[in-house]
Amino acid sequence: MAAYPMPQAGRPPPGTLASVAHREGVAGPSGRVGDRTTRLRRPGRSERSRMDREQALATFRDCVAEVLDIEPSEVVLTARWREDLDADSLAVVEITLALNDAFSFKFPEVDPEQIKTVGQAFDLVCGLLGV
Repeated sequence: MAAYPMPQAGRPPPGTLASVAHREGVAGPSGRVGDRTTRLRRPGRSERSRMDREQALATFRDCVAEVLDIEPSEVVLTARWREDLDADSLAVVEITLALNDAFSFKFPEVDPEQIKTVGQAFDLVCGLLGV
């Protein structure tokens, strides 16, 4: 029988899965990894920290400004993509990818001709974020 070092009071023997769990802070009160109080679960939508509309607009402006190489203050809701911001179809694709990354969602397939203003695109983003 192998000799294991004696654990300190309240700690599992070193080198075991339970000791790693204890050290990492995922072991429950019993010290067991599978303890009901330690099961990790993904937070529901209502538990996630939610972004308000102003925070979403700031992030949206930053994404658009970075792609178009303009100042965020130039990204106003009434601006038209082609006429005011000189955004071509490639820029629209890049903006879509930047928004996907910034907001951690997948932008739905939308006909770019239907979204003519920054405000229309921002409303779509707000709908996806639920703000």
